[in-house]
Amino acid sequence: MLEELERSLPRFRVYEEELIMTEGLERALSDEYTQFILFCAHAIAFFRNNPNVGKSRLAWSQFSTNFTKMITDLRVCSRRVDENADMIRLSRERRMADTISAIENMQLEPKAPDVNLPCYSIPYGLNLCFYGREAESELLKTSLDPQGNHAGMKVVSIYGLGGVGKTQLALHYANVSMDLYDVIAWISAESQIKITQAATNLATKLGLPKDSESEDDFRAIQKVRDWLNSSKTTFLLIFDNVEDASILDQIWPASAKGSVILTTRSPTIASKRSREVMHLECFTGEKGVDVFYGLVRTKPTTDIEICAAKETFELLGGLPLAMVHVSEFIQNRGYSYEEFLSVYKKSAMRIYARSQAPSEYNHSLSTVWEITLNRLSQNASNLQNLLAFFDPDAIQEWLLTNINSDSTVARLQVLSDEFE
Repeated sequence: MLEELERSLPRFRVYEEELIMTEGLERALSDEYTQFILFCAHAIAFFRNNPNVGKSRLAWSQFSTNFTKMITDLRVCSRRVDENADMIRLSRERRMADTISAIENMQLEPKAPDVNLPCYSIPYGLNLCFYGREAESELLKTSLDPQGNHAGMKVVSIYGLGGVGKTQLALHYANVSMDLYDVIAWISAESQIKITQAATNLATKLGLPKDSESEDDFRAIQKVRDWLNSSKTTFLLIFDNVEDASILDQIWPASAKGSVILTTRSPTIASKRSREVMHLECFTGEKGVDVFYGLVRTKPTTDIEICAAKETFELLGGLPLAMVHVSEFIQNRGYSYEEFLSVYKKSAMRIYARSQAPSEYNHSLSTVWEITLNRLSQNASNLQNLLAFFDPDAIQEWLLTNINSDSTVARLQVLSDEFE
């Protein structure tokens, strides 16, 4: 802990002295220093109030738990400071590059460098178990076609629950559309670091010349964007799992030859970057059941098996990631639908705990929901913890969405708050 602070605090001091103090950087530094002061105060108070802490296992256990949480909070704050500093540096470099470019453009017409074409940077090949998204795939094909009649860059945003298949839909389109584009690039957009890594890899794969051997990664982002805008080639960019729309500014292209797919859990982020927004939902009805049969690779042959398969599908809520986990479990164990249904009703959590993330996806069902629940507000978390004690299938949705409800319990007054 102290070694981390010994490394980070001098670095933060350099940020304060050398970088423009934006509102974001100032807030991030303030949060970091506040967390550190609170940690010191908490530690001093604890040892002062517990001089014989070695004899009190309960007191030490509680302090250890709090200590771990504070370390986590400090690391989160520290990461935010570094990301804000990186963005300031990138902005400064971008302004310098734009100035130099403007001077050069006054003297001669820019020429795009020779690169390696076609260039496809797609993390996974064609998924042969991709089912049931024919209409959505056709919409992507129509909206993103580089030979289409739409003027300007074409963008489609896909949003929906974690595990609903946003990544798989984008991946499928990328793999079946290589004859339409000179360049296809998959960019994991969860963080600044992942975008930087993806842009650097794309620059290398394209063969864009380096300005120098010591060229940094942020310069690679600028070069990739400039090349996409000036090369007159058709390209498809997939920004997968966007959590902060602002970090796309650094690489967002402006070429009329370009097509872009953006996937996110947030409908707000989806609408910020595109007028063509697709809400990807879970499977329902007979079509969803057929997709389930396709994943299991077995169709039921008796009425009992058909009923068991349909009940299993309903219990899964039509969520594709859950269906993938369950289908693999059924195949590995050689269960019939009826046998599996009995096991699932007794041991659903154990089944998911043993399931591994699909080869074309970075998360299992457990980790997807863990990420989602960790992002809930305090009010939403309180409500979710309360609902865990009840039968969720018997709770009517309107009870939670009725802003006219009037609760006398303080922790539940969020239900009548139209802004929550």
